[in-house]
Amino acid sequence: MIFGSYENAEKEYKFIRQLSSLHVAGIILDLAKDSTKSVAAMRKAKIPYVLSNRYMKRDEGPIAAGDNIMAGYIATKHLLCRKPGAAVLCINGPNNISPTAERHEGYRMALAEAGAEYDASRVYNDFYGLADSHEAGLEICKKFSPPFSIFCSTDLIAIGILSGLRDSGLRVPADAGVIGIDDIEMSAYLNPPLSTVSLQKELIGVQSAEILIDLMEGRDVASPIRFLSPELIQRETT
Repeated sequence: MIFGSYENAEKEYKFIRQLSSLHVAGIILDLAKDSTKSVAAMRKAKIPYVLSNRYMKRDEGPIAAGDNIMAGYIATKHLLCRKPGAAVLCINGPNNISPTAERHEGYRMALAEAGAEYDASRVYNDFYGLADSHEAGLEICKKFSPPFSIFCSTDLIAIGILSGLRDSGLRVPADAGVIGIDDIEMSAYLNPPLSTVSLQKELIGVQSAEILIDLMEGRDVASPIRFLSPELIQRETT
């Protein structure tokens, strides 16, 4: 059975309670934002579970996810190398979910390693999709002079940013380099194709299922916390 909470923590909690009453054998859960009760409910019901993609804490498994800290680090380091000395902005999603919070952490790590100053005015938080990130792209072009680079915590945000830059007359990557994270299918077919960081999402699903099956069958799980290594996919926006 597949349920979608659409980021609604209360709906997610109701689904967990419903599944508990059905005595399901196991659950794979991609946590909603602001979710605090679902994991406690699964533990109380003693249902085997795996947190897939999102989690509460990195050291509290079982977890199968991409290494989002490393993804943010790889993306930012790539921008720093491609445009040395240029400002690197960060357009981030909601900070109350683990992937985007950790991608921001990776961004800061890469800046620190390069000896670049972290400037809060270059960080835009709580972006979700195309419309608001398009507006952010327009605003950035009013505030910052090229050349600069933009690290976007998702490909969807990056696509909106590219649209805003284009409408402002900036050239990518000559005036502004742009990179996202996720490697969604459309990223390769944009004009120009989007540089991104792949998190091996299919493999996250496989690993989540393998852990859950072991738990349901009462076997010891050799690695109950698994963070998959991200991969840089360089295309034409950097």
